[in-house]
Amino acid sequence: MGLKLPDLIVRILAARGIRGEKAIEEFLSPSLRNLACPTDLPGVTEAVETILAASGKVVVFGDYDCDGVSATAIAVNSLKAVLPQLEIVPFLPDRLTEGYGMSETSVARMLAKHPDVRLVVTVDNGINSVERVAELKARGVRVVITDHHLPGDELPAADAVVDPKVSAPPQFEELCGAGVAFLLANALVSEAKRRGLYSGPNIGGPLLVLAGLATVTDIMPLTGQNRIMVAEALKRFRTWAPVGLRELLDRASRSGAARLTTKDFGFTIGPRINAAGRVASGMEALDLVLATDREVARELARIVDGRNVERKTIESKMTELAFSKIVDGAAAQVIDLSDAHPGIAGIVAARVMEKLENTVPACVIAGGH
Repeated sequence: MGLKLPDLIVRILAARGIRGEKAIEEFLSPSLRNLACPTDLPGVTEAVETILAASGKVVVFGDYDCDGVSATAIAVNSLKAVLPQLEIVPFLPDRLTEGYGMSETSVARMLAKHPDVRLVVTVDNGINSVERVAELKARGVRVVITDHHLPGDELPAADAVVDPKVSAPPQFEELCGAGVAFLLANALVSEAKRRGLYSGPNIGGPLLVLAGLATVTDIMPLTGQNRIMVAEALKRFRTWAPVGLRELLDRASRSGAARLTTKDFGFTIGPRINAAGRVASGMEALDLVLATDREVARELARIVDGRNVERKTIESKMTELAFSKIVDGAAAQVIDLSDAHPGIAGIVAARVMEKLENTVPACVIAGGH
């Protein structure tokens, strides 16, 4: 390792399960050379084969939070690179009217908008969508599931399932949705190159930045593979990040710091991406991340930054009202804000718990928006 650490630091690392010179070096100096082989993640090989065999329109079915938006952008960009002859389109459910994932209403809208879809690739969702996948399969649509959430008692009968919570070596267990999408994209482009289907530029840098951003924003452990992605994303953000993210950071940050930290991801960029999905549409954030023209990106960054201001205003009013409805001495707080914005309810519930010093559970019920 070449670095003599104080015994106290060694003991602290050991208490976190980081023991031995090699493990300590990898923890303190994460490097791309230690990224695991993507095909070691079960289901990746099958997913790559299914995608490369696609012969019609492909829909990337994502999510409206930062992890979902990042994962969607990763999948869209990698699929467009290796399948330029096909139409690759993103689809995000509407948070307020359709809810998370492949709900009955979101899949119905997707099919109405894209009746000619031949392949659906989910990112950051789908592992519990047994009925919706069956519906798509009955229509002759092939399905690749990529997710990181816990499965239910039954897995969807997809053509391929990639989810570290279903089956994976330990180094993959704590990946976020964008982390899973990044590994699949890595394997997809590598295999396309091997077959002579892709000879374009390396697209891995911008995709890795998105995976690193999502890892922090989704509050995943910063160890192992996650630590590598986040460290490299921060180190190379100024050169690798999609232009939309760079414009958003420049607009949102007043520090102008040359070296980024996880705080920039978790408290500056991530919340603004999330805000679009909370108060408007996640597609605004996705359009920003996918933008390639600087002037277009600058305008989209202005819109997304404005959504965060809007979110803060709504949150402040809802929190003040929620605090006024706290019942002293109650074993739990169930607060009715039926006329308030449902997209902010979870944040307000967290504020209530903070005020009560996490001594009782809190539930904020909002709707009617």
